[in-house]
Amino acid sequence: MKTTSWEIILAGFFFVGIAIYLVENHSNNQQHTEAKAITIDLDKSFSTDQLKGLELEHLKELENLENLSELEDLEKLKSLKSLSTFLPAEIQADFEAEINEVIEDLKKEHIKVNFSADKESAMVSKGDKDSPGKWTAASPGVYTFYQELSASAFNEADIELPFGSIEIIGSSNNEATFTIQASGQVSTKADLESKIRTVAKVQDGVGVFSVTPVENSSKDQNIHLQATLSIPSKMMLTSLTKAGHITSSNMNGEQTYHTLGGHIKLNNVKGRVQAKTNGGHITAAGAEGDFELNSLGGHILVKDSKGVIAMKTSGGNLQAIDVSGSVQASTNGGNIELKFLDIQHSSNATTGAGTISIWVPTNTNSTFNLSGSTVEVGNELNFVGNKSSGNAKGSIGSPENSASVHAKTNYGKVVLKSKN
Repeated sequence: MKTTSWEIILAGFFFVGIAIYLVENHSNNQQHTEAKAITIDLDKSFSTDQLKGLELEHLKELENLENLSELEDLEKLKSLKSLSTFLPAEIQADFEAEINEVIEDLKKEHIKVNFSADKESAMVSKGDKDSPGKWTAASPGVYTFYQELSASAFNEADIELPFGSIEIIGSSNNEATFTIQASGQVSTKADLESKIRTVAKVQDGVGVFSVTPVENSSKDQNIHLQATLSIPSKMMLTSLTKAGHITSSNMNGEQTYHTLGGHIKLNNVKGRVQAKTNGGHITAAGAEGDFELNSLGGHILVKDSKGVIAMKTSGGNLQAIDVSGSVQASTNGGNIELKFLDIQHSSNATTGAGTISIWVPTNTNSTFNLSGSTVEVGNELNFVGNKSSGNAKGSIGSPENSASVHAKTNYGKVVLKSKN
């Protein structure tokens, strides 16, 4: 059966209710026939934010629509089942079967409908925050957990999932908010709570945010988890999921990310960062600091970043694009691309079998030691030193107090060229 979210069904209720209002108002009072149409995009995908808004165009005497606030009385929703023919065709087929499920789920929450004549809008507020630390039904088959903690009580955060994805958001607030969305083969909230245990608390000065399988429950839960943790950007962080992706943005401190089977994406993170995935890719953009990035079988890409960058993968490609600082890149069997805006300290690139391409500014002051099946140095570079078909050793610019670049491939080409 196709799943229809409660937001779409409520939008249908608005459409039906307003249509009835306009028809009855027209028959009882002709002077109200100037009412304009209401546009509700039933194909629009609503987020799971606590406040849902349906924007209305100009509607004469909008305040009369306050009668629709009776939708809060869930018993009255049952009477709307007979109105399924008014709904779009894509909803009609499933409406009758799903309305009862929607009613049961909404009974567990607080749904409030507010109409504003001044703002010409109808607002549907959903009471996730009214039940902190508890699971609530967000829509049929989808459940949400929400907990807020004062970040003044801890300076380190640990988040761990047995499966599912994690999103980390660094903020300027002195609060930590932990939100989880669960979906999949879950029939009821009680069924979900019988399978997993959720924790959000402060323990020994550490904010602990975790989901663990309930003892004796099946390891194959067939549940998808999406966790979002918003914490102060300068807080120390450890993030672990055993099967899922990790994304993090705007963090500024000591950070550790580890997934056993997903990708890691880092945006605008600063500080000392360790990221490891056992089977996915790693990307970092706008990063600054000391980075240790490790993948057992995926690619690693760092761009528009600066600092000390260490990248290692067992069988993928490595790219450091438009970076300043130093790069340590190692792969057993992939290609390596390094594009420097500025070279600082020493950089190394090694691959068992692949091509190494290095771009440097023409005005760089660096020494180079390049080795491969073939080695090519661009004529546009003022390279001074010894060159042969498989080796190149020399410098560009002043060799005194300069940075160094060492590149070696056992079976492949090494290319040094100008970035300008």
